[in-house]
This record gives sequence, C-alpha cells and structure tokens, in this order.
Amino acid sequence: MECDVLVIGAGLSGLIAAAVAADYNKKVIVIAEGRGNLYAASGFIDFLGYYPRNAQFPLKKTRLAVQKLIIQEPEHPYAVAGENIIQEAFDYFSRLTATIGYPYWGSWEENRFIPTAVGAIAPAAMVPYTARAELESYPRILVAGFQEQGDFYPHLVAENLQQQMRVLNINSQVDAKWMELGINAIKELNSFDVALMLEKKDVRDRVIAQLEKVIKGDTLLIVPAVMGISRWQEVVASFEETLSCPIMEIPTLPPSVTGFRLAESLLAYLKKKKVELYWSVKVTRVDIKAGECRGITATAVNGREIHFHGKNYILATGGVLGGGIKVGLEEVEERVFKIPVQGELRAYNEDFFATQPYAYAGIKVTPDLQPTDDKGQRLYNNVFIVGRNLFGYDPFTEKSGNGVALVSGYLAGALAARGPRK
Repeated sequence: MECDVLVIGAGLSGLIAAAVAADYNKKVIVIAEGRGNLYAASGFIDFLGYYPRNAQFPLKKTRLAVQKLIIQEPEHPYAVAGENIIQEAFDYFSRLTATIGYPYWGSWEENRFIPTAVGAIAPAAMVPYTARAELESYPRILVAGFQEQGDFYPHLVAENLQQQMRVLNINSQVDAKWMELGINAIKELNSFDVALMLEKKDVRDRVIAQLEKVIKGDTLLIVPAVMGISRWQEVVASFEETLSCPIMEIPTLPPSVTGFRLAESLLAYLKKKKVELYWSVKVTRVDIKAGECRGITATAVNGREIHFHGKNYILATGGVLGGGIKVGLEEVEERVFKIPVQGELRAYNEDFFATQPYAYAGIKVTPDLQPTDDKGQRLYNNVFIVGRNLFGYDPFTEKSGNGVALVSGYLAGALAARGPRK
C-alpha cells in the first residue's frame, strides 16, 4: 500500500493528524490495533487546567500560564509547538468540528468549568455544543438523572457540585431530580442505552413532562451525556425548546456518548476525504535505511501481512496507557520503531494525587516533532511523534491530555504534508 502519510494509531492525535494531512490533498492511510481511546474518553478538550501543577484552583485564563510554561519548560509539547501553532490547531479544530456537524465551543485562552460524573468541577477549553452553557451564569441548576441508568447519581453530583461552586465563589442553588424513562428495562442501562432510548419521541415526551413540573426560569439543566447518538440535535432541541432552558451534558463513565459522537464524526470525515482505514492490525516489521523509514509490515488478526510504504509516518500509539510504550520489569520499549524512551518510568510519588515522575516519560523530539536519541540527535527525518508518546508533560495533574493530542496531531499532520517549518 502506497501513501504520502501513514498514521499509526487512531486516538484523537492520530485522527486529527490524518484529517490535516488529507486536507492538504495527500493520500493518507491510518492503521490501528484498536478503535482508539475516543470511544471511552469524554470528548472534551482539556488544554491546561492547572499551572503551576500544584495550584489549588483551576485556571480560568490560560494565555499567561502557557507563555510561562513555554519559557520554563522548553521540552513540554506546547513549548515545542509554540503559541502560534497552538492557535492554529484550535482554529482548525473549531472549523473541522463545524464542518463535520458536531461543533465545539470555546478557546485555548480560557477554560470553562464542567462538572464531572461525581460533581467535581473540571476545567475544559473546548466543549461540544451540548455543553456550551457556562456553569456560573445561572442562579439555579437542576441535575437530572434516570432511575434506569446505573452509573449516574444526580443527588451525589448536585451535593458535590454545590460544595465546589461555593469554594469557587459561584453563587448558584443546585438541586437534583430522578426521572423515569417509563420503559421495562431488563437490565441496568448505561449512558449509551439511555441515549438511544431518548431518540424515541414517546420516551422523550415522558421525560420532558416530568421536568416541566420542576423547571423554573433562569435554570440550567445538567444531565449525563445521553441526549441522543446520531440524532442529538433533534433530542437537545426538543428539551430546550419545550422547557425554555439550556441543557448541559456532562461526561459519564464509559461508554462515552460525547466521545463516540466525536470519533464517528471524525471517521466519517476521513472516509469522505478518501483516507484508508485499517483496523485490528499490528506493526510487526519496520524497514529503516539512512535515517528514514522506508516501509512497515503489519499483521492482521487472520495472520495476513500487509506492507505499507509511506513518504512520512506519524506515530500516534498512545504512550504507556495506549500500549505504544511497553514497560517491562527490566526494560522500557517504544513498540514500533524502538525509539529510546526518556524519563523515570520506574519512579513514583507515594502521594497518589501528586505529580508522578513517570507521567513525563516519553520520546524527546526536535522542534518538528521528529524523534531524537539519548544525545538529542534526530533519528528519523520522516517520522513524527504525537500525543501521549511525547516526553515532558503530565496530562493528569495539568489536565492537558486532549490539548496536547490536538496541538501535536495538527502540527504533525501539517509537517508530514507540507514539510518542515521555516
């Protein structure tokens, strides 16, 4: 299989890289062992939630924090990319999501406060249209959940959210309500099940009728992310227009409806752009000559070998958590190209919630995201590293995972398509 750009991995960074390269009219192929992490992830873009990382409160404005980070931590992925590329990446994502019919709201320069599935407040830079309402703008908030759903507890969310909002000096009254779908469920439903049920008008009407009895003016209605799968626009509109109040969907435990919508929308866009997708294939051999990757061989689940030859390669295999970096008792190994992994992978902090040294581990890169060796010398000039494979950041304590995926994926896709930055 011949192509201009071969993307290895199908998480957010890989799909964004593929979309960018395809937008340059390059022939793009994506190969992956699984379907990527978006189906389980929130689908919200966390850019930089805490900086310094030990800060007690989340950032609201982020530009100054990013400028400090770029100066103080030159190996951080945001420093490698630079402020201009960060802006370009978020502008691109905004245009792309509008094009694919699943628009996002927000900016990398300012965080929004989003409740989690247990009522904690988490910072996010960009959110789906169904979470566009701003939490602090409403004097009354109603958290509603479904009796038939087994992984969301509205009273727990409301109680914790009320406490968090007081800490942040947000003066809103938070209440909770159980609702019933009115169906004979033979099992405890998850968020995906409920989302499918709410695409049925009769079920929606029963739920809306229950809410009409308690909804007051100036109320924000918070619900788990269950407002439909493919017909989410119709479902959200029916609630908001009948109740005359905005809805805010918040992330739930996997399976993630918001992550599913984003993943499926991106994949549909890639197929429209003639990107070829190969699932359930594992890279088993790499051909390296004179500082370049000349091709790779991947093996499908049926044992068939597929040979790929690309001009450029983007490694988006998800680091340690995604299986792209294998951690053994005696060694640490990047699985595809055998690139040296930098960082203290065996070091840890006894405080679980503190910064963990191994979180920074990954592959060090040039300013153009090409991998380097232990001495900082470029290894391959046509291989680009993105997402969780990158060295120098902690996505957990700084809340930057999807932000780094977006920015690095955008930059790698552009570099692989048009060449090095000037």
